Amino acid sequence: MPLDFITFAAALAAAGSGSSGAIITENTDAAPALGTLANGGEYRCTNASITTAPAMTVAAISATTEPFSCSVVFKAPDATAPVITNNSGYTLKYSGQDVSGGVWTPVTGTVYRMSLVFDGIYLNVYVSGVSA
Repeated sequence: MPLDFITFAAALAAAGSGSSGAIITENTDAAPALGTLANGGEYRCTNASITTAPAMTVAAISATTEPFSCSVVFKAPDATAPVITNNSGYTLKYSGQDVSGGVWTPVTGTVYRMSLVFDGIYLNVYVSGVSA
């Protein structure tokens, strides 16, 4: 199911999306290991010949009022989704492009933005992509 414009725009705004408040981290590795994602961060995997989808960790979220949002940008090398070690204590919920039944299957060569947004109930992963 596609995201409506308002939901998508809100997800991008919450996840930084290059705004002046975002802390942008570039990773040029062919097999990017991003470590623990920071609230307000934007992680750009810019290697032109990426060999594996990025791996990352979400730290514990201690309260439903704790803010957490960030984004990860990468070009899919194959149909394998990024590995997310989810220590947040909340369920990951995927929606957006190339997501069916809550399961994301990337399309090789597509540049994706994963926007992770905690809403106090779920850790939502909004997926948008642009084909090469």
